[in-house]
Amino acid sequence: MGRVFIAQEPLKRDKGTGKMVRAFDLSEAEKFGELVILLPPGRIMLTPKKAKAMLRKGVKDFMNDDYLLLVGDQGAASLMCVVAAEMNRGRYTYLQWDRFMSEYIEVTVE
Repeated sequence: MGRVFIAQEPLKRDKGTGKMVRAFDLSEAEKFGELVILLPPGRIMLTPKKAKAMLRKGVKDFMNDDYLLLVGDQGAASLMCVVAAEMNRGRYTYLQWDRFMSEYIEVTVE
């Protein structure tokens, strides 16, 4: 089974506790593999060179059976796609949420 790479986990503040918690239920994505968060929370994309280096390190062994989950910071997700494609001969697969079927669909980009 592959892995599911997430550039930066989307978080929100819990109204009851005030703590930061996951903004979305990502359990359906776990059916495709282990979730791997690549960037820490915060405004990492204000330093894109540092973010790219961290993403490159995180997906250094990205393969055909791995997936990208494009949630959270749009800039980070876009950069993750670029880096994953560089690591895998221009190919990556991302998971697209289908709200009517309530499941992820695999979309391959080459």
